[in-house]
Amino acid sequence: IADGLLFPDRGPKPAMAECAHLFRPVRAYASLPESLRVRAVRNSSPPPASSGARLGRVFVENRFDFSDLSGVSLSWTVVSGDRSRPERDGIVARGGAALPPSSPGGVEAVELGLPLSGEAGEALRSAMRDGECVLELEFSLSRTLPWAEAGHVLAREQLSLSEAPLAARRPVRGKGASARASGAVASGAVASGSGGSAPGPAGGPAGGQAGGEGLLEARFSDEGFLASLKGPSGAELLASPLLPCLFRAPTQNDGLKNFMSLRGQSDFAFYYTDKAMYGWLDAGLDRLVCSLESREESGGVLRLVHGLSTAKGAKTGRLYQSFRIEGRRVEADFVFDLDPGLPELPRVGLRGRLAPGLENARWFGLGPHEAYSDRRAGARLGVWSAYAAGLAVPYIVPQENGNRHGTRWLELYSASDAAPSSDAATRGVAPLAAAAASRGAPALAVEGVRPFDFSLSPYSDEELWEGRHWDGLRPFREALKEGAWLHLDAAQRGVGTATCGPDTLERHRLRPGVYRLSLAFEA
Repeated sequence: IADGLLFPDRGPKPAMAECAHLFRPVRAYASLPESLRVRAVRNSSPPPASSGARLGRVFVENRFDFSDLSGVSLSWTVVSGDRSRPERDGIVARGGAALPPSSPGGVEAVELGLPLSGEAGEALRSAMRDGECVLELEFSLSRTLPWAEAGHVLAREQLSLSEAPLAARRPVRGKGASARASGAVASGAVASGSGGSAPGPAGGPAGGQAGGEGLLEARFSDEGFLASLKGPSGAELLASPLLPCLFRAPTQNDGLKNFMSLRGQSDFAFYYTDKAMYGWLDAGLDRLVCSLESREESGGVLRLVHGLSTAKGAKTGRLYQSFRIEGRRVEADFVFDLDPGLPELPRVGLRGRLAPGLENARWFGLGPHEAYSDRRAGARLGVWSAYAAGLAVPYIVPQENGNRHGTRWLELYSASDAAPSSDAATRGVAPLAAAAASRGAPALAVEGVRPFDFSLSPYSDEELWEGRHWDGLRPFREALKEGAWLHLDAAQRGVGTATCGPDTLERHRLRPGVYRLSLAFEA
């Protein structure tokens, strides 16, 4: 077992960012928490006269035990998630503010100096109207101390300024299992969830194709899955169909694959009792079998219904897919109705392989490092860019890694836009300069009606599961030559601490039920 906050060379794992955030010595609030007001009164110190939320003002708490904030500086940025804006890093305004020398335990109101009037003020309010915006505060050392250089970041805080506007589109609604089957695809065709099938013939609308000059062309396999996307250039974007996926390469908290031979031995019960991965493997979630039950096209919407089971014969449920193709967009709705007899699930979503070379990402969501539903406090909402190497985390034992939680949209670029010079993964914490990762228009963009999770890796779940040591995997660049694996998830189980502590909390577990993933693909 090699868990912890650091890699063997003492480089930080993404979990260190979580630790740093939870232990941060300076905190900020949009409005004064009642607990801090009560504490001030109890300590016979007057709380700020006005404690409500107001644009441009925050309340800063000094959580140091002995130091005041005289050596701490504050800078701020406003980040917009509007994809149409020209700023590639999403930053629409920035500035700084003087901090009062608050004593240990003190709370002070701070005016940030956000532009609230004039041309700059209108530009800020326009950004807030047009997209989801967050205010990021960064507290850093203003002078060098014996333990850190000037500029060392002590804490970051994010406060919401505006919510995302209502989506211009709504989920594409399917008709359920009663949809009439089309003769274009034979009912009962089977595709394995662990592999892919080549795009089948698609002659006109019945085949799920929309094309034409300047438009996106989409084709569906004989098994009824989105198998080909071509943009205006005619270049293929998918190397394999987007198939349902209910499996992840177990983390060490899910169960220790190196100790599987101990299962059933009472002296080692801790290593297999109540470990989540055994339920997944016993049910066969690593190998889904999809059977096309019906297909219908009407009103410009293609609807497909698949029965889901596993190669071990476990009944899994149904997948309802609906697609509408408009110009350069494919609007899709995926509804997973999962059998209540299943164990709790590792993930619910889609998996496919991208065309070789499509391996750079820019996204609006939590980042820059990996984040999961129960390990996201240290991640920040922003517009991030990274190579595939910067999205993977080379844990010593290969396992699920590199997930980006709470993604609003994702853009994928070809390697020619900014080819990495190193073969090594960068531990999922080093974003690219935005301009380098996203020159020109993206080859493929994915937008969610609701936030979704994504990961991009040269290694399949099968490779990660079978691997015993990261160094034993194929070289990164060699694996990427075959195309990166893309996961798009409605939900993924939290990671917990079950290797040597409590398992994932119940609110971060996935029980069988109905899950919806509504996406728009644009080329």
